[in-house]
Amino acid sequence: MSAPTHAPVPSGQAAPFLIATPTDHSPDIVLVAATGIALILLTFVIRIYIRFNFSGPWLGDDTVFAFATVRNPRSEPLGMELVIR
Repeated sequence: MSAPTHAPVPSGQAAPFLIATPTDHSPDIVLVAATGIALILLTFVIRIYIRFNFSGPWLGDDTVFAFATVRNPRSEPLGMELVIR
């Protein structure tokens, strides 16, 4: 099976960032990941706005949510380092 051929890019335009093929679904993965990150950040901003303008003081659940939002996603979940070793 040969690689798919694509139409030439007109002058003054850039080539697509990612191209979907029957075996490569990278654009779909990027789209879903970007949408998820955007929704997480939007939820985080709304929660902080409501907390400081309408609700009471900053409590433990806010700290947990903030930590989970800004934590490095490449690191292992809390406690998993004990399970893996």
